[in-house]
Amino acid sequence: MTDLSKLTSLLNLKFKVPDLLQTAFTHRSYLNEVKRIQESNERLEFLGDAVLEFIVSAYIYRKRVKDDEGNLTNLRSYIVKTESLTKAALALDLGSYLRLSKGEELSGGRNNPQLWPILLKHY
Repeated sequence: MTDLSKLTSLLNLKFKVPDLLQTAFTHRSYLNEVKRIQESNERLEFLGDAVLEFIVSAYIYRKRVKDDEGNLTNLRSYIVKTESLTKAALALDLGSYLRLSKGEELSGGRNNPQLWPILLKHY
């Protein structure tokens, strides 16, 4: 099991269900090698997408009272995009906490920016 205590300390967060955090850092490739683990982060990604969009939407809705729906949508898209989320993931070094298969690790999966936005959506 990946030790996420350093990350939770850095973020000053305490998780009621630590197993969900562990799942958030489990890439589907890892399931092929570790048979006892049954779930990857993909279902959490689905939920995280919706939660992140909601939080950002609610925030900019309150802060940008003169903007119309089109401007709010464009701003939300700018905030919740791979590039923005990748920068945050790099700053937090989230790639180092991923549980990956050996093959994914060897092919540079830990440094794949496409994986990092998935992780940020779980917070």
